[in-house]
Amino acid sequence: MKLLLVCPLWYMERQAVTPSLGLMYLASVARQWVSPPPEVKLVHMRANMQSVAQYERFLRSYNPDVVGFGALSAEAPGLYNIMSLTRSVLPSAFIVVGGPHATFFTDHVLDKPEPDVAVIGPR
Repeated sequence: MKLLLVCPLWYMERQAVTPSLGLMYLASVARQWVSPPPEVKLVHMRANMQSVAQYERFLRSYNPDVVGFGALSAEAPGLYNIMSLTRSVLPSAFIVVGGPHATFFTDHVLDKPEPDVAVIGPR
């Protein structure tokens, strides 16, 4: 199984790129506890990808079975844009959305046609 974890674009001016600790933790847990271990790749859109077109090329070449997104609410516009692109490129991929945005705006996230499931934390 191929697993892709994505931190979406932030469309506001930011001073620094911060790592997504939640996605890094999930990658580590998947590698350690899933049998057989999945091939896991992490993409931080602001740090690793220079454009949405570059993400699309990567998506087509990697062709993951599962794509997980973790997003803050400030990243929601980027999340919805990149999630829509992911579904159009990989119609059979299982799409998971988590993080603070999915936790506090679960209904809004699940109103979108792309995600298969939202993973929510404590409120």
